Amino acid sequence: MINILLSVRRPWSDLILDGKKRWELRQNVPRLMKREHVTLWLYESGKDGERAIVGKCRMVSFVLMTHMPFGKALGLFIKDACVSKTHLRTYLPCFAWGVQDPVRLPAAVPLSDIGMARPPQSWQYISPEQAVILEKAASLTSKMCVECQLWSGWDGCCMSLASGHLWEEMPSDHPACDDFKPEEIEQEAENEGLDRQ
Repeated sequence: MINILLSVRRPWSDLILDGKKRWELRQNVPRLMKREHVTLWLYESGKDGERAIVGKCRMVSFVLMTHMPFGKALGLFIKDACVSKTHLRTYLPCFAWGVQDPVRLPAAVPLSDIGMARPPQSWQYISPEQAVILEKAASLTSKMCVECQLWSGWDGCCMSLASGHLWEEMPSDHPACDDFKPEEIEQEAENEGLDRQ
């Protein structure tokens, strides 16, 4: 499995995550084994972007484009790549990466959470360990721990980099920080309140 961090500006990042942009144009392509699974993690760059990792999708194919498509193929490609004819013409030759199955993260993940200081200019490989952190973030509910920003609401696992408990399961009654309690503890408090009435 290959994991890639891909820098994408708005509005194209939103178009990918909304499933409207199915081709992403790049000047080169990763080295891939046949049928290798590739996850693209989208870093939203630019002055209007989050400047953080906002989602993921699968890279399912790539095509070397040396010439403009013609006829109906040109119209379909421009629609699925969300680019203008002029933009495509000036960008050639290039690779068109086929992308599918977009997932928007519940909250943007800063590069520092995966031990990076700077985003790639275009794209770069990331390690399996960095991908695990991002997969955990992708699985979270929208309710986040104020302290560590990476609270797993389903298994009571505090993934705070600051606390050093990244891989250790915390006790189920242990809140991630003073400003947040797991949903189970909140539910118990509500139930106790109802019992007293």
